[in-house]
Amino acid sequence: MIGFPEAILYLSSTAPVAHVVVRLTDVAPDGISAMVSAGVLNLTHRESHAEPQPLAPGEIYEVRVPLKATGYRFLPGHRIRLSVASAYWPAIWPSPYPADNTLHRGADTPSRLILPVVPPSADLPAQPDFKTTSPDLIAIGGGSEEPSLWRITEDVLEGSVTVEIYGGDTTVLPDGRSLFNAERLLLTAYERDPAHVQLANEVNYRLQEYGYETHIRTTGAIRSTESDFHINIELLITLNGNTFFQKSWLDSIPRQLL
Repeated sequence: MIGFPEAILYLSSTAPVAHVVVRLTDVAPDGISAMVSAGVLNLTHRESHAEPQPLAPGEIYEVRVPLKATGYRFLPGHRIRLSVASAYWPAIWPSPYPADNTLHRGADTPSRLILPVVPPSADLPAQPDFKTTSPDLIAIGGGSEEPSLWRITEDVLEGSVTVEIYGGDTTVLPDGRSLFNAERLLLTAYERDPAHVQLANEVNYRLQEYGYETHIRTTGAIRSTESDFHINIELLITLNGNTFFQKSWLDSIPRQLL
């Protein structure tokens, strides 16, 4: 197949705002699965992204969920699996409402998957010859990487899941200039209280050139309630350890069916 797969689902929810996340996977005979494509839709955007509408609790909607474009061959003996979920933490912000979401099937609610299958034809071009050896790269400068971090912590008593992510590296050019950049994220969501989610991050850039060191540090925090996002951002720029520029922002934004 090649192109855009599409899931056509009949869904209902007990909440006015809900998400659907679909994953298309290839399941080998030994049970190992490989991701092929995925799609995400805020169900309030089922008819329009410009004018979202809340869900009527209990009403069944026909929803079309486009998946990312892909080119893939399922081998004989493999199975095609479509999994359906209502959350994708921490990739998307949770819906603010606890909900029971239902996927309907049957003659009157034919939930289905449409795959862009390439038809067999003698007119199809021959498969190209692919390069299988590593490219010859020209080394320019150097650098190093910080130890990466991806930690998931589940608090059973609190009913929370926290994801901590860190990554950073330093790039050094042949003339001796160097740039360090790193980002740390801390995200927490609560199973019994999905409206209140917290995100905190810190980003650092440190440029050394011509005897000067420029350090850019930003910190940010987003927390949500059922009705709003509250955002706090701080920026500090120093030159050789002295403050060059500093500013902070504090704002609240209505969720508007998010």
